[in-house]
Amino acid sequence: MRGINHAFLCGLLEGLRADTVDALLVPRTGGCCVALHARRSPDPSDWHRT
Repeated sequence: MRGINHAFLCGLLEGLRADTVDALLVPRTGGCCVALHARRSPDPSDWHRT
């Protein structure tokens, strides 16, 4: 079931173009195994000029 939940949330986020949120598998006892997390802001030092 967790694979279906994960796929659903990934598709939902993609459809919403929510590129600042990730759906991550976070298995735990007695609860849902998919969590939504904010993506880490890119470090400006990682940016490359082309």
